[in-house]
Amino acid sequence: NKARIGQAGAPEMLINPWARTTGLFGMNTSYVGGLEAMKLNIAGLAQDSTTDIGLSHGAYLTGTSININNIGIAQKIGDAGVIGLNIYSMSFGDIPTTDYFNPEGYGSYHPQFLNVTLGFAKQFSTHINAGLSATYVSEQINNINALGLAFDGGIQYVTGKRDNFHFGIALRNIGTN
Repeated sequence: NKARIGQAGAPEMLINPWARTTGLFGMNTSYVGGLEAMKLNIAGLAQDSTTDIGLSHGAYLTGTSININNIGIAQKIGDAGVIGLNIYSMSFGDIPTTDYFNPEGYGSYHPQFLNVTLGFAKQFSTHINAGLSATYVSEQINNINALGLAFDGGIQYVTGKRDNFHFGIALRNIGTN
């Protein structure tokens, strides 16, 4: 629909489930590293030197029954780079079903979002990291289901007299309708 061009789909992809990096509101895209980089700048995944496993659970907007569950794993594969997998699920609890004739409700439905990201990042030198990822997006509500695919790309560059100048570029969530 041409009237909706420019509107964002899958807004849950903008929610960072990792506590350590969410407090900076994405301002650390030039510095983020490890598994947490899969949500901000995929190039930072290259900073993992071994295996990185993460698990998080959060209550979003406390009292609304919105829960965010996230699990991720990253593994260095020799000099080739680092591969990572992240599974992000968001549930909204049971929402009462109502209509004009039944304002008190006659059942409930349970919306759910699921994102699965597979990413790869490589450290090209001590100063340059780059990475790419693909995310499968699934949104379900009662009898409606939406599927999509989104891609991320990122670069991190470190320079300066004492490697104290960090520069990062992240292109996030470019994908299907």
